Amino acid sequence: MARFLQHRWPLLVLFVLAIATPLPFQSQILYEHDSVNFAWVMEEFDLERHQPHAPGTFIVLILSARLLNLWLQDANQSLVMVNIIAIAIATCAIYVLGNLWFNRTVGWIAAFLMLSSPLIWFYSEVGLSYTLELAWVILIAIACHHSRKGDRRALLISALLLGLSGGIRPNTPIFLLPLWSVAAGLGWREKSYRATDIILALGTGAIGVSLWGIPLLILSGGFDAYVSAIQIWLDSHLKDSDSLQEIISNLRLWLYTLVMTLGFVTIPLLRFAMARRSPIPPLAIRDWRTQAILLWSFPSIFYLTFVHFQRQGHSYTVIPVVVLLTALALDRYLQQNCSRSPQSLKIWIVSFILCNSLLFIWGPSQWRTWAKIQDYDRFVEVRRDTIYQNFPPSSTTVLSSGHYARLVSYYFRDYFSATLGMILTDDFALLDPRVNTLVLFDSRILGNLSPDIEVQELSLPQGDRASDAEHYRLRYIQWQPSQEVKVSNQSLIIK
Repeated sequence: MARFLQHRWPLLVLFVLAIATPLPFQSQILYEHDSVNFAWVMEEFDLERHQPHAPGTFIVLILSARLLNLWLQDANQSLVMVNIIAIAIATCAIYVLGNLWFNRTVGWIAAFLMLSSPLIWFYSEVGLSYTLELAWVILIAIACHHSRKGDRRALLISALLLGLSGGIRPNTPIFLLPLWSVAAGLGWREKSYRATDIILALGTGAIGVSLWGIPLLILSGGFDAYVSAIQIWLDSHLKDSDSLQEIISNLRLWLYTLVMTLGFVTIPLLRFAMARRSPIPPLAIRDWRTQAILLWSFPSIFYLTFVHFQRQGHSYTVIPVVVLLTALALDRYLQQNCSRSPQSLKIWIVSFILCNSLLFIWGPSQWRTWAKIQDYDRFVEVRRDTIYQNFPPSSTTVLSSGHYARLVSYYFRDYFSATLGMILTDDFALLDPRVNTLVLFDSRILGNLSPDIEVQELSLPQGDRASDAEHYRLRYIQWQPSQEVKVSNQSLIIK
């Protein structure tokens, strides 16, 4: 409590700043299919229909969003608000951990690095699960630090947090179990804990797992039904990186992730490297901080490199370590150059952090920036509004491909066969006879249409760039009510 009171004003300032900063930049549309899955499950849990997607262990996230949705009445806004609260917690937590492991300056730098990181900022503005995991991981690390020091209450809290973390993302308890186990084991070896304390902590962790695991099994229809529902996902998941080319692709994604996390702060780190000076002060292997960093990082890095790494957000288990070590490197730079004007050095670091914020706000849409969120929102919103204004649900099917297919199933649920784009194959499917209009949501769907089929177009409001021109045309096909229509994922037959 004394430590909390000591830091209460910095924590309060950081929390308020971290809540206020993302508010103007929230996404307005569910971001790709995973976000839509979460929105669907806020209405009904059905693992076989990817509500949520396998393995389905997102119960803590979903319940948090459902609670906020009672007030906000908007699935996307509720999911984003969970992330905004989470980034505020993560910012305060990284400040505390920086203080615990190093010093106050490292804590401040780490907090502002996290607030201004383009990648972290991006994922806090969309309705995905990564930001909540980010905050939870740091809280577990703080609890493990105190449990390593012999704090019995922290031992139980760390076990509970670890158990509950599986209800946010399934990988988190697996990746952080070595960190928790060694922290508890060293405390037991040094006689800070009795065997009963360890048993009680394991029981507490089991309670944490059961709080999301039991509802998951009940909602899935039992253990056998759950295993059956995730089997296809499990088989494909473990084969994602079974070739050297895919591992190299994962390494490239790692590089891009680190650069987008650190932004302009990458520049001073490269300067250290070019000067052949270690940016990180050496830490002894017997130092708990060294052990914690290795135990925290290695499982995630190994898994993401050699097994499964599809999105930058998958790295959020280990990203706090990157932020902390970068803050430590910048603090070391300040100490090594203390003969220079301390004020100018601080301004230099603040400038890099400010540039990171500007990179997110004004950076190109090809990167994880606000422009990317805006482009995506505009793309979907314009189509959604135009379709509802021009095509009645009673005689229209909206068709899309890829991740847009899941969006169509949510935003056009009143239309015929809203889930058609998710199940189409090379085989032709017969459309409902009441349908006489097929709207093509994106330009990639039905790429092999016969020249005999008349495709009409509606002009949509133009984007800010000429390259957007193709995206601002909406194609559709109409036929007589008496005609029979079959569609596949590539073509259409009208008889």
